[in-house]
Amino acid sequence: MGVGALLGSFAAYGLAGRFSPIRIATFSVLAATVPKWFLGLDLPAAGIVVVLAASSFWNPVGNAVMISLMTVRTPHALRAKVMTAVITFATIAGPIGLVLAG
Repeated sequence: MGVGALLGSFAAYGLAGRFSPIRIATFSVLAATVPKWFLGLDLPAAGIVVVLAASSFWNPVGNAVMISLMTVRTPHALRAKVMTAVITFATIAGPIGLVLAG
């Protein structure tokens, strides 16, 4: 998973100037989700590693674009409050989602 995320970080830098940020964010969210469907199959350990690496490749791509958009589009006077609220909500919602999902 770490290698996939590291490669995704490099890809985010390369993709940023070539495509619209909204397209990159949309595609990366979908591309990070699709490989996880293969986890329902009876895969060997190497297959699971490949699926997770493929999924984790797209996480830094989407995160970089979405956080950049949120930062740039928020008025300067509200930026600190908005970023704090988003990070707080994500930090609280993550564990709640895991508990609810089982």
